[in-house]
Amino acid sequence: MGNAQAAVLQVLPDMQTLRRGTLLFTGGGFALTPDPRFASLSLGKAGIRSLAHQFSILLKDTPIRVGMVTVCGYVDPKSPKHTPTAIANEFWKLHEGTAGSWEIVY
Repeated sequence: MGNAQAAVLQVLPDMQTLRRGTLLFTGGGFALTPDPRFASLSLGKAGIRSLAHQFSILLKDTPIRVGMVTVCGYVDPKSPKHTPTAIANEFWKLHEGTAGSWEIVY
């Protein structure tokens, strides 16, 4: 989470100067349904989700988009749903601004 915040703070000034850009985050289902067997992973997922949500609130009235895809499953090219291409399409919706929200739970 700290690395994500540091990365945003590096690129955000240029995005603000250019008045464009998209900050994209990814996380996992443990952010929504934590599992005590994976406590540290669950905390990390919740933290990155919170960070993305906070940036979406801070930047909502600017031309800079913020989005997160929360992937609730294993990414696998042979998966019926969670293929890298399908997930990339969800990120594209966030970038285009057609997702309707700051987060897509997929």
